[in-house]
Amino acid sequence: MSQIIATTLSNGSVSVPTATVVNGSAKAWLYYNGVSNTIVGSLNTTSVTDNATGEFTQNITNAFADTNGAVTTGKTNEVSNAGNAMSARVATASTVGIAAYEDGTKRDSSHNYTMVMGDLA
Repeated sequence: MSQIIATTLSNGSVSVPTATVVNGSAKAWLYYNGVSNTIVGSLNTTSVTDNATGEFTQNITNAFADTNGAVTTGKTNEVSNAGNAMSARVATASTVGIAAYEDGTKRDSSHNYTMVMGDLA
C-alpha cells in the first residue's frame, strides 16, 4: 500500500495542516428521503435501512474506530411547525441509528440530514 505523508496541504495560495483535514472533517454525511427510502446524496455511506416509521439506519462504508463519534442531524417539517426533532447516534462502528419525529411521533420525512465526525478505523 502506498502512503503520502505530509504535514501541510496547499492549493498554491491557502495551506492547512493535515491534522485539520484528518481530525476536523466529516467522515460521513447523508441526505436521505425517508418517504421514498432513497439516498439523495452521501459520503462514506453504502445504504440506508428503513427499520420502521421514522426509524432508519445509515450503513457506513469505511467503519469508525469506535462508537464515540458525534452525529449532527437535521430534517424538514412535513406536517406542522411544531415538535420537529431528530436523534442519532453511532450505534456500531459501521452504523448510525436515526429517528425522526414530528409533534412527538416518529414520522417519515423527505428531507433528513446527518453529518458524522469521528476517527475511522
